[in-house]
Amino acid sequence: MVALRSFRHSGPSFADLVPYAGLVANGIVLLKDGSLMAGWYFAGPDSESSTDAERNEVSRQINTILARLGSGWMIQVEAVRVPTTDYPARRDCHFPDPVTRAIDDERRSRFEQESGHFESRHAIILSWRPPERRRAGLARYIYSDAESRSASYADTAIESFRTSIREVEQYLASVLSIRRMETREIEERDGTRMAHYDELFQFIRFCITGENHPIRLPDIPMYLDWLATAELQHGLSPMVENRFLGVVAIDGFPAESWPGILNSLDLMPLERDEIRFDHIRRW
Repeated sequence: MVALRSFRHSGPSFADLVPYAGLVANGIVLLKDGSLMAGWYFAGPDSESSTDAERNEVSRQINTILARLGSGWMIQVEAVRVPTTDYPARRDCHFPDPVTRAIDDERRSRFEQESGHFESRHAIILSWRPPERRRAGLARYIYSDAESRSASYADTAIESFRTSIREVEQYLASVLSIRRMETREIEERDGTRMAHYDELFQFIRFCITGENHPIRLPDIPMYLDWLATAELQHGLSPMVENRFLGVVAIDGFPAESWPGILNSLDLMPLERDEIRFDHIRRW
């Protein structure tokens, strides 16, 4: 027998470092530290045609909504740039005269023939760490009824998280166009079982590996850390299949900011898996 201990690496792998543990509810991911995570795709008003006052008002309303969350929350805003070839079909376009219709037909023909068209997608991710069980138990005993006291700690935490994100979604819907990342069930070809695909996990994996396609979850949706990083070869030269990953760190920031400061990134003719990772920790 050959002693292999000296050739084995006992340190944590990349899958051990990412925080994702399992899917515990529709569109809700459990993190390794006990936090719960949910996400939405959103789109704001057109910044090019908006005035500074209008952009400031949208920012104020969003800040007011997110400030209602209180302690224990983390907010992440992601912006990705993906290639696109979609153009509205002719039957879906309604123009009042033949001239404008001819202009749109020419644009559609040029758009479908050329390459290098991209669009930006924005996502907001909310994570919440429930209070410690001892503190939560005391509050539940004082302020809850007998039925609520008999509920498990996990059920109570998930239900509280659902209530909070439902309120945030309702408030944000009055300012932005927003859509929840949900878990979808698709029937298999033989009709004997249902396959589960989660949009939040697909987006997480897209941010890590750059692969944006649905991933079928196992029957017991756990060990998502390995599923999200299975194709990533980490090390000094990280790769996904035959593609190298490049990371750019920003070490200097402007002295002031204004609404739409990063709009120029949405006009660049290139694909980028993740252009912004802003977070506010309120642990």
